[in-house]
Amino acid sequence: MNAIVDGNFTYPREIEGSPSLSTDPITGSLLITRRYVILKANYKPIEPAAKDPVFKDAYLINETADQVVGVLQFFSRNYAQLPATRVEPRRVAFTLPGRSAVQLSEITGKPVGWNPYGAAAPYTRDVNATVTISYVINPTVVVEQLTKIVFNGSPVDYVGQVYTFVGNVEVPRPGGVVITEPRYRYAGLTQPFVISGNWIAEVSLQRWLGPIWEKQVVSVNTFWLQVAT
Repeated sequence: MNAIVDGNFTYPREIEGSPSLSTDPITGSLLITRRYVILKANYKPIEPAAKDPVFKDAYLINETADQVVGVLQFFSRNYAQLPATRVEPRRVAFTLPGRSAVQLSEITGKPVGWNPYGAAAPYTRDVNATVTISYVINPTVVVEQLTKIVFNGSPVDYVGQVYTFVGNVEVPRPGGVVITEPRYRYAGLTQPFVISGNWIAEVSLQRWLGPIWEKQVVSVNTFWLQVAT
């Protein structure tokens, strides 16, 4: 088919009826499709993430070459509005860390035992979590870090004081009696020392549309879980 070129098509010209608008059913973001025409010899796609010429919070997600009519190239540019951050509930399996405890001698008052789960053992249950969903253009790193408990740089599944066994000692008693006690030495505290009230359980990053990525941060409010234990 031959086309009669009536106008300057050395640069993209938006055609009649463009743009077409729709709404993403999940995020509520505006989706925009613009159709253009240009001389075939002058057609050159633009890079994703370019902003829409009217809706400044919408970004190019892809560009497609459509039909060629004579010397004219028709093409479409699809834009998506950057979705707003939203918060949703989610049911997740969560393990509440344990809490350590030290045992003191009734005779000497010295540490004779230590248990990383002496005050409470870790336990897993289904809980109501909060998912914060946000969107970003071409991210390079995930800022949020998962909540974790460490001691001397190594992960542990309990919080509190840490003691180490140093051996047995003899303890003289009245009447010439000598008893033997185990002895533990204070080694430090876990970091953090107590269970975080807002526990970041999961961070994920996945592509949503084109250069727009979706980040999900799953957090658990541990307050009521700790009260229950």
